[in-house]
Amino acid sequence: MAHTPPTILILGAGYGGLQAARSLDEAFRRRLQPPALVLVDQRPFHQLITQLHEVAAGTLEAGQAMVPLEGILEGRRIEFALGRVRRIDVQERQVVLDTRQVSYDYLVMALGSETELFGIPGLAEHAFRLRWLDEARHLRAHLARLVRQVSVERDPERRKVLPQVVVGGGGYTGVELIAELADSLRAAMGRLAQTQGAPQEPFSLTLVEAGPEIMAGFRRQLVEEARRQLERKGVAILTNTGIQSVAPEVAHLSTGASLQAGTIVWTGGIRGNPLIESCGLATGPRGRALVNAYLQSVSDPRVYVIGDSAFATDPATGVPLAPSAQLAMKQGQHVARNLHRLLLGLEPRPFVPGHLATIVSLGTDSAIADLERLVFYGRSARILKHLAVIRYLYGLGGVRLALRHAPEVLEAVPVIGSPPGRLAA
Repeated sequence: MAHTPPTILILGAGYGGLQAARSLDEAFRRRLQPPALVLVDQRPFHQLITQLHEVAAGTLEAGQAMVPLEGILEGRRIEFALGRVRRIDVQERQVVLDTRQVSYDYLVMALGSETELFGIPGLAEHAFRLRWLDEARHLRAHLARLVRQVSVERDPERRKVLPQVVVGGGGYTGVELIAELADSLRAAMGRLAQTQGAPQEPFSLTLVEAGPEIMAGFRRQLVEEARRQLERKGVAILTNTGIQSVAPEVAHLSTGASLQAGTIVWTGGIRGNPLIESCGLATGPRGRALVNAYLQSVSDPRVYVIGDSAFATDPATGVPLAPSAQLAMKQGQHVARNLHRLLLGLEPRPFVPGHLATIVSLGTDSAIADLERLVFYGRSARILKHLAVIRYLYGLGGVRLALRHAPEVLEAVPVIGSPPGRLAA
């Protein structure tokens, strides 16, 4: 009787899931009967989540943050199933999509995360979020309308409120977003002043962080540099200050003060995909799956969980690992290696994250980078950020993909209010 190869099902074509699928394909490339690899995602493209702040600010076209999966998977023995996951049955080892049902022998869950709202009243209704490309587009469209509205508004009170921008959450996403907005909004208002021949109301940006400092966990010298860069761009930073509730155009703070603003954005945390909890796997803080040293669910060794939805700890320190694209990719590679070893009859190896290089952009002209033994800031770090994107895109699809999607190939930087597909002068 012929042996039936096992099916490995990967849910999510984000940084972790895509890396797991590609690494598994490469690991079994020389086998005549490799496992059946099925990659599931609700979108036909891979989102460059690390670039969403640029899309939201209008400094990167949305198309540059979308990489079609067809081109990435071409020539690989990976079946792509387009569909939204409706239900996961770990007992029967089946996943129900809105388009079909898929059975598996091993499951890799790389479903990403959702924005954590912490039960803050009014946050869901009155604040923008920035986890997905659609949310970035929504924020960009709002800001484009707002720039035009500010330019024609005659009511002096409205002219004070509309240009106010509040970003809640001083982590990497919040810092990158508010720095990018500081540059793009200033450029947009400058263009209006030139074309309309009259001074325009400048935008005012405030970053609100509940903790004692922005960018928790970053090296002190780089946090201080980030503060200097943000303040140089005119960003006000409020630490030890939480957002307690949000109403239309107003954020009520834990200090008792209130901030009126035409734009409120929330970037204050993430929680695991709700499918993790609904399928019965053990979860830890914020609904993220508890995993062992091999990134297997503690509830089911045939289920691996990686990326934002996994609550993994550093084996050397026991400290929870902060979710990031780089961590997700490393976890995807490691799960692929362990599945390869498992199917060869070898023992798995524990996941050791090693040093995770971090680069945080600070607007269109600056960034900070922590490369373990080296730290950079300013334009050199911004170049490193671009090079990291190019390297990643090259790894996905070679020179053609890198040239089509890398930010460097843009001839100029579009500003908010520019027509889609046309670069600003």
